[in-house]
This record gives sequence, C-alpha cells and structure tokens, in this order.
Amino acid sequence: MNTTIDDGGRPSEKRVQTRSVVTRRRIVDSAIRLFAEQGYPATGTREIIAQSGMTGGAFYHHFGDKDSVAKAILAEANARVLAAFVATDAGGPAVEAAIRGTFAVASLHVSDAGVRVGSQLLHTVGQATGQAGRYFAAWSDALGAQFDRGQRQGDVRNDLDPEVVGRSVASASYGAWAVAGLTPGDSDVVTRMADLWDVMLPAIVVPEVAPRFLGYLREQRRQPN
Repeated sequence: MNTTIDDGGRPSEKRVQTRSVVTRRRIVDSAIRLFAEQGYPATGTREIIAQSGMTGGAFYHHFGDKDSVAKAILAEANARVLAAFVATDAGGPAVEAAIRGTFAVASLHVSDAGVRVGSQLLHTVGQATGQAGRYFAAWSDALGAQFDRGQRQGDVRNDLDPEVVGRSVASASYGAWAVAGLTPGDSDVVTRMADLWDVMLPAIVVPEVAPRFLGYLREQRRQPN
C-alpha cells in the first residue's frame, strides 16, 4: 500500500511492517552490544529488553528468549561472512580469490561487531542449535570450490583433494577468528590469517607458482584492514 493509513483509519500494513523491522533490528543490535561487553552467559533476556528500550511484548513478538536472538545473530553473521568472501571473487586465479576472500572475512571481524559476536556464539549456541556444523560446511564448500577451480587452472597440486583443502583452510580460519575474539586487539585476526597462509600456501600450490602467490600474499598483508 502507498498510503500510511488504510480506509478504516488504521496504520497501513507497510508502515506496520517497517516498524516491526526496526524493532527487531534494535533488539538484535542491543543483544550484540551486551554479548560483546559481558558475554553471552552473563546476559539475560531482561537486560536485552532494557537495552533496546522496547517493551517485553515487543521483544516476545520477535523472539522467544535470548537463545533465539543469538540464533538470529549467528545467521546474520554467517550470511555476511559468505557474502564478503564471494564479493571479492573478480575472476582470475582462484587461489588469489581464496586469499583475498579470507582477508575480506578477517577484516569483517575487525569492522563488524555482529560478525565478531557471531564467531563467539558459534562455539556456544551454534553447537547446541546445529548452526555451527551447517555454517562450517558452507564456509568449507565456498573455499573448496575455489581450490577446485585453482586445481583446474594448474595452480593447486593435483595430488590434493580440493574439498579436503577447503575444509583444512576453513578449520584454520575458524581458529584464527576464535582466538582473536578472546584477546585484545581484534585487528590481530588479519595478521593471523596472513600467518596461516604463509604456512599453508607452499603445501597447497605447485612449487612453480608458489613464489607468485606468496608475493600476492605479501601485497595483501600491506593492505589496510
């Protein structure tokens, strides 16, 4: 509907939907702030309601409890991670795209509080809800697809299974995100990702192209977060 008031003098459906989206966003953002400041276990549903400035009724219209808010944060974080990884693929060498994509995701952990909190929740709420396994599989598949393409381009070693390589890099990157979330200076996650590539690249690519990709990695290290 284009009008804000319907024929009966009530708010239009469009206006109600917009208000509902804004309310839900405020609740989620409030939970992100609280989870970041004091941790998920120490945060109660009432605190999230108070922080959001919403009524209890508004909260329970969207969420059953703090667990359901955490699940929503996890889902958003996963979507942003995958979108950031895919957005950096401009064609060309697939190994470069994989490196570039993981740096984009690492930078997202610096700039996006929701992604940082999502990474922390992955190891608590995510395991209980089954989201952790699904999201890890999606991340592994995205990386594996690049290594499969890289193998067909002649850059990834033929004796390696691209799916296994993707899963290994996904595991290493998850570890980097988790450790960075537990220590001061979230920007460390970018350095840790670069360090991981320094170790992994020579084992993934054929020797002839290793210097080229290591040079590309050095260029990525110099990029601002």
